[in-house]
Amino acid sequence: MTKELAEFLALAAQENDQEVKIYKNYSGRGMFGRTTYGVTCDSASSLLSAVLEYFKNNIVETEDEEGDSTPSEYEGKNLSEIEFSEFSTDNMGRDKIILY
Repeated sequence: MTKELAEFLALAAQENDQEVKIYKNYSGRGMFGRTTYGVTCDSASSLLSAVLEYFKNNIVETEDEEGDSTPSEYEGKNLSEIEFSEFSTDNMGRDKIILY
């Protein structure tokens, strides 16, 4: 996970009253010493709910060549850039850490 994505996930969660923490050099099971950014939260579903709520409140509509508008961007980034299916989780005590 990039620093920017971790910061975005944390922002979305915090704006929806969730407590999160960014981990800078997380290395968990099956990572074989590699490190990445991660975001801890109560549950992956609560973090996803916060992200969706953030998108709903901060979405920017873009127009295609035919003039049809599509809600596809947040703060200049295309929503398709985030591959939610690529997220994984690991246990951190009572919390979960979200990895990408």
